[in-house]
Amino acid sequence: MNSKKRIRLVLMLTAAVTVFSVFSVFSTYRGHSEDRGIPTFLQSGVRMALASVTQYSTMDGQTRWKLDAASARLIDSENAAVFARPAVRFFSEQQGEIRVNAKEGQVQTGSNDIRVSGDVVMEGADFRLETPSLEYRHDRKEFVTPESVRISGAGILITADSGAVDIQGRKAEFIGHVKGFFGAGPE
Repeated sequence: MNSKKRIRLVLMLTAAVTVFSVFSVFSTYRGHSEDRGIPTFLQSGVRMALASVTQYSTMDGQTRWKLDAASARLIDSENAAVFARPAVRFFSEQQGEIRVNAKEGQVQTGSNDIRVSGDVVMEGADFRLETPSLEYRHDRKEFVTPESVRISGAGILITADSGAVDIQGRKAEFIGHVKGFFGAGPE
């Protein structure tokens, strides 16, 4: 092989490697830039998505509840905000502070009603309530669960198929297969 053919072969190989490298870099960059685009859930009716959210509900200058969450999505068609891992603190003159934690939750933006689900735990100064899901009815200051409920406190344990707790009147109602232990009952 003469030197002209060798130089031509080297130049062709160099050009091929350069074109391949530029194509690879461009393809990789384009793939990453598309990942940074609008997330899929924003393209399906969600108006806004936020990470690390805090929301307050106030009335007559007093904070009624405060919600902290890992993330939130605002869905216009449902007039709702959907939260991941919400932690809600309710403030009541009669009951003090009540904390509710869950895997997911939803706030109706018009009524301030809250619905949480997934290993729901509600704790007050003297009680602990556990249930798969829980609804807070803002206008009545009432918590309702249509599913099994377990409430415990100092010397008390009550289980039922469903229940409701009125935080203003400090009352609870249990429905279906209600069992209660008072004093030294099982914990």
